[in-house]
Amino acid sequence: MSEKENKGISGSQMITFRVSGKEMTKESGYNLDYVIEAFSNADNLIKKTYLALNNRERFMEHDAEKLTVRLTDVKEGSLLSELCVQYQSIIAPAMPFIISNQDFIVETIKDAYEYLKTKISAKKEGKPVEVVQKAGASGINVNNNQGTIIITTPQGLPNVAEKLNQPITDLAQSIDGKNVTKVGIGTSNSLQHEEAVTIDSKDKDRAIMARL
Repeated sequence: MSEKENKGISGSQMITFRVSGKEMTKESGYNLDYVIEAFSNADNLIKKTYLALNNRERFMEHDAEKLTVRLTDVKEGSLLSELCVQYQSIIAPAMPFIISNQDFIVETIKDAYEYLKTKISAKKEGKPVEVVQKAGASGINVNNNQGTIIITTPQGLPNVAEKLNQPITDLAQSIDGKNVTKVGIGTSNSLQHEEAVTIDSKDKDRAIMARL
């Protein structure tokens, strides 16, 4: 839920964060080292998304007054948590159209992840990539035009995605395929439906952190 103010958007959104793996079961108890790392990576990704949407790099003290991430619930089903992101008078000059989406944080992370993954896959296959940015576009659209991969994105998304490269990589690097096998990020609807982003060991193998 959000409301427009003269100086930006204020409100909150619920994000689900699921970590799966041998060390993430209620039966044996959650390994605190992995839990702390998982929540630290989630917090970092959310804050880096806020910064990327504002064309900035560092989270300062005044930013903490505008954006707060709170753990509101932990459920069974691997380590399934609900995070409430509260924001006050924020704007998104890097992608002004995204702010109208009530789940703009998850939507930005999802689009950035799909964009990076598509570019990496094309690069590994030796295929040229053409990026088309469209104002008001929703989501990522990928076409193969005679061997050239054409990625159509919302306006401003490529620059935002590059800034989220490292925090997404940090999440992927925390997956060892055994103790932690998968990380899922979603919205409140993800409790009944598929999560918006699922990062697993394949993403670690893709080496998302590589410069594109």
